[in-house]
Amino acid sequence: MLLCFFLVTPYIGALHFKIPYVAGFASLIVSQVVLVTAPQQNYWILGLSVFLEACGLAIVNPLTDRMSVLIIDPKERARIQSILLVGIILLTSPFGWIAGNLSALNKDLPFLMDIALFAGGVLLAYLAGRASDKTQAAPEEIIA
Repeated sequence: MLLCFFLVTPYIGALHFKIPYVAGFASLIVSQVVLVTAPQQNYWILGLSVFLEACGLAIVNPLTDRMSVLIIDPKERARIQSILLVGIILLTSPFGWIAGNLSALNKDLPFLMDIALFAGGVLLAYLAGRASDKTQAAPEEIIA
């Protein structure tokens, strides 16, 4: 994770947010696919999965924090951040129970749920990027 923080993250600021988000979520998806398809007792592949997940998280988490700082009004930032964090806790708390029940059915199902959730993140990042592109293009069309 530290390698990605120091080697990859400095170059992300120059890119449109859609590209790093999609790359980060794709890295998380690939890490889960590698983990599910890895043969037993193969620690090199497990290490690869952990590395890919660490890189994906090192890209997605700081970008999310950066976007919330840029979007939220500084006077209301503490209040809105606390509401967001409580909402995240409320929304994510049932997933441990859900993953446990899925694991009782099949050990691969929690990982497939993660893949589906990360794919949803890719879709949301793509749609947000398209909306951002349209918003940025609209003022230029009005001026022209």
